[in-house]
Amino acid sequence: MDNSRAESRASRFSLLFYLARRELGRRYAGSLLGPAWALVFPALQIALYWGVFRYGLRIEAQGEVPLGPMLIAGMVPWFALAEALTTMTASLKANASLVKRTALPAELLPLSSLAAAACVHGAVLILAAAALWLLGYAPGPYLAALLYAALCVALLALSLGTLLALANVAFSDVAQAVGAVLLLWFWATPILWRAEALPEGWRRLASANPLTHVVEAYRYALLGPRAGGFDGAAALSFWAVAALLCLTAWLALRRFKREVADLL
Repeated sequence: MDNSRAESRASRFSLLFYLARRELGRRYAGSLLGPAWALVFPALQIALYWGVFRYGLRIEAQGEVPLGPMLIAGMVPWFALAEALTTMTASLKANASLVKRTALPAELLPLSSLAAAACVHGAVLILAAAALWLLGYAPGPYLAALLYAALCVALLALSLGTLLALANVAFSDVAQAVGAVLLLWFWATPILWRAEALPEGWRRLASANPLTHVVEAYRYALLGPRAGGFDGAAALSFWAVAALLCLTAWLALRRFKREVADLL
């Protein structure tokens, strides 16, 4: 019995690895730069925001750390979450024929999209660490907090992405709405602005945003305490929301995964 379960887990892991590699290959197939696009777009976006805010609007970050490093450290988790949610939402519909013709567990497809996004995130993270090192922020002892920060963004993406993938099977508008919601979520998160600059009431509202804690964790890991510490209210809010989302995703998957093939 134990050997059978171990073989089943190994088989699922191998299938997950295959699906993630397949998605990465399909995503960049035929493009001139190939996987390099995963690095080019984040770099261009960060440079654009930095140029507009620093030289166009003449806005500089408050605190000890300048705007450039704060932008880099804050946008790294945002890129990971945005890509994971976008690809996970479309994962079931994009592989409808695979779900219908095989006994493939439906939950592996959103999970493989998350695994592919994690590979891209790793490359972006290396590029960001190199850029910060060139700016004078070499990796320090606080880099160990990166494991915690990555766990937070993965947990948020896994629960939300699974729910969105299931919802997109029944309602095609979900995939279209994700982009708009992500845009609003980006500006509601202290990435281009500092929560400390807000009045007390608005600061509490910003702390209720689960992504606030994720951004703070990445900045702490990559820049150290000069970029700010952990806000207890934001951490509490994150784990409360994450627990609720994980429970909801688990219940939804348990209830609807057998009906996915019929709805596709």
